[in-house]
Amino acid sequence: MLQSTSTELLNGLRDPRNHAAWLEFCARYGPVLLAFARRLGLGEADAQDATQETFIAFARAYQEGRYSRERGRLRSWLFGVIQNKVRDIQRRRARDPAGMSVAQERQLNQRAADGAAAQVWEEEWRQAVIRTCLDLVRRDVAATTLAAFEAITLQEHAPEAVAKNLGMSKAAVVKANQRVLSRMRELHRMVDVEW
Repeated sequence: MLQSTSTELLNGLRDPRNHAAWLEFCARYGPVLLAFARRLGLGEADAQDATQETFIAFARAYQEGRYSRERGRLRSWLFGVIQNKVRDIQRRRARDPAGMSVAQERQLNQRAADGAAAQVWEEEWRQAVIRTCLDLVRRDVAATTLAAFEAITLQEHAPEAVAKNLGMSKAAVVKANQRVLSRMRELHRMVDVEW
């Protein structure tokens, strides 16, 4: 399953020398933060900077006791931090003569005002949870079962074609696909809670 729940991971982060916990934290949440920063218009280098600045801000706040689960979900806290870091970088770029145009700055302000950033965050979060579930499923199921699922659900091939390609009956590939979908739903509920 998951290497640890959020609670276990957060407990591990209490020790700044617990490199394994910090590596897992960065591996788990880094892709979400990075994708969010990119979707809000940052280039690759700036998106990486925003992600790193978010991790640094989290580490400081957590060590100082400013973040606790009783105050809200980690994903909400991370959203607030990364959103502020993205804005900071965009403002710095705007002050640079080669920075943002007036139109780009208006677009940034409009996104913040209309809740678009929160929607982007939720989309990226959902995608990260689904990717995690897929990774877990790939470790748990037989190769042919996985191939049937990927072909039918992810690649949207007809069950008849998948059955022929895999040398299975149509009923067998449909059943394999259903088993994986069921497992994905189960994992999704678990991962969404644990994250």
